[in-house]
Amino acid sequence: MKAALEKIEAALKECPDDTDALRVKSMILASLDRTAEAALVLEELVEHEPDDLDIRYILGRVYCKLELWEKAVIHLEKSLESPNRTKDARELLVSCYEKTGKPAKAIPLLEAILKENPGDSVLITQMGNLQLGTREYTAARRSFRAAIDINPKLLQAYEGLAVSNALLEKYGETEKVLTEAIVQFPREPGFRIRLAETYLKLGRPLDALTVIEQLKGLTGETKQIELLRNAAATILKAQGKLVPPK
Repeated sequence: MKAALEKIEAALKECPDDTDALRVKSMILASLDRTAEAALVLEELVEHEPDDLDIRYILGRVYCKLELWEKAVIHLEKSLESPNRTKDARELLVSCYEKTGKPAKAIPLLEAILKENPGDSVLITQMGNLQLGTREYTAARRSFRAAIDINPKLLQAYEGLAVSNALLEKYGETEKVLTEAIVQFPREPGFRIRLAETYLKLGRPLDALTVIEQLKGLTGETKQIELLRNAAATILKAQGKLVPPK
């Protein structure tokens, strides 16, 4: 590859505007993981051929790899005009909009993708996360539950459903989801942390302490466990009940 790159660079010295040579150079640089350099060559190509939607798509994809999301959006949005690139560009744009805090722009694109992949639990979970971002908590609940119904081993869907219920202050539903999640993921401490917090919201400090002890067996004593235990003790005292010893 390096020898091929040297030949292309020699050709470009003689003819700097050779777009075919620039294309090949960008491909070689990308294959060598010299992504930033590939982006510079592709930018030059776009200047020569601004209506070439394939180049726009490739540059957008390279910018994604460089995590230059705003720049990626410019070229990926343009590449949507190409029937050959629409599907791939949509998928990348969803991620770009998510990364740049624009979930409302990502949702219609993901809806189009889901029409072609209606049973994809990962995409449905992604939709739920986007709906959380636009504060459509009820819609997010539906998405996360649909994802779980398809794939009950999808950890992120349980997390999203628990968050959605909590944001809607449906703490009884939150308890059910977290209990369900713990059955599926018994070694995942995050679900027990959320369940202890939920019990505190429900005014059930003794249940919270039971979960805290289970959590201690998974993680050992942590600052977070101490804070949860102290919160449970405060509620018990307010209820006029004895605080169990540690």
